[in-house]
Amino acid sequence: MRVLHAELLKLATLPATWIATALTLGIPPLLALLNGRMLNQALTTGDAGGMVTTDPVDEGFGQVTFGLVGIAVLGVTAISSEYARNSRTVGSGRQILTTVSACPHRWTLFTAKLAALTCWAAGLASLSVTLTLVASRWALGPWAQPWTGTDWSRAVNAAFYLLAMAWVAFGMTALVRNGVIPLALFITNASLVSFSMLAARATEWAKYLPDLAAYPSFLASHPMEHPLPASVGQAVLVVWAVGFVLAAAAVFQRRDA
Repeated sequence: MRVLHAELLKLATLPATWIATALTLGIPPLLALLNGRMLNQALTTGDAGGMVTTDPVDEGFGQVTFGLVGIAVLGVTAISSEYARNSRTVGSGRQILTTVSACPHRWTLFTAKLAALTCWAAGLASLSVTLTLVASRWALGPWAQPWTGTDWSRAVNAAFYLLAMAWVAFGMTALVRNGVIPLALFITNASLVSFSMLAARATEWAKYLPDLAAYPSFLASHPMEHPLPASVGQAVLVVWAVGFVLAAAAVFQRRDA
């Protein structure tokens, strides 16, 4: 427990953690608010303008996916900070050397880091999904769909999607011991150019990528013509997340600090 407490404190003192928190809690609700107001106006006036669709069924849930930007920053930061070199004035050392000296049991250390990330990411994902859906429903006003038991399941699945992607980002960063590549990949894929969607245009196998696999569990419409069933997609997402974490744990155990 002391190691977990130390890792939580370490995570909380990193500026990038709070940047990730702000991005995850800020971007999706803001986009849901803006898009919801546009959709409200379009449905009220009957003028869709340049909107792709006026179906409100995925409003809020679709904007949740942009939370991946902040969640990826959090997952990467949770481990990449250990390998960042300090300034030359303090010897250009890396924090991992001090961390391993304080806690030489690698498995305990890795588990504590993963647990600290899970606690922060789970709370962040849940709050982000809640704020996004509330903002969306408020913006839609009378056009908001009645809330049902299915929507509760979709909300839980959306939060789990963000949590699982934090694990993927964490595992990937631990494998390469550098935060630049994972950050560039996740942020670009979530906000600029979706590599997953480009792959989906080339092959049906793209539906097994973690993001495309998870979408059917919380989105009513899917960018692919033949997506995986929701339960299968969730299982595929879990395999990706657990696979990256286990591979990272094995490497962390054996590789020199």
